[in-house]
Amino acid sequence: MTKRKEYFISEVKRDDCGLHITVPVPKSRVTNFVLFTWFTVWVAGGILAILGYVEIESGQLVLFTLAWSVFAVLGFLSIVWQLTGRQLIHLNDEQLMVTVEAKWWYTKRTYDLNRIHDLQIDPTQKMRRGSGFGFFPGGKLKFSYEGKTIRFLKEVGHEEATYILEELRNTNK
Repeated sequence: MTKRKEYFISEVKRDDCGLHITVPVPKSRVTNFVLFTWFTVWVAGGILAILGYVEIESGQLVLFTLAWSVFAVLGFLSIVWQLTGRQLIHLNDEQLMVTVEAKWWYTKRTYDLNRIHDLQIDPTQKMRRGSGFGFFPGGKLKFSYEGKTIRFLKEVGHEEATYILEELRNTNK
């Protein structure tokens, strides 16, 4: 049995409703600084271009504005993810729910426990801690579900993934 370490970022709670695991995005000052700096320069550059301070041919201005807007939204979402992102895992007698959320948007997937097979650590994933962008697929744990491989828990390292896997298995007995 893996013992919970002081430096684990996850929070594990048990109650009458089952097992609740919250895994926040690891906070990185360097990442946040780079994202904020990039976003500030990106927005300022785009505004200067749209106002005409940067020369762009009129036919390309629409394409530029569209591309600039898309990347500005992605940059903003990345900042929100870094500041507020987390993964919630809830396991009860009937189902496993995996929710990835950041402030006001989220994705929630619910899986019937009777259809989950081979819950395990994914040996193909990097085993260091890293936030990756949580809305994209991937993760340290995986299982088979209706012929598909489901991966989750991207934000933790190998040791913490092992601890969470054991907690999930012990609850599921």
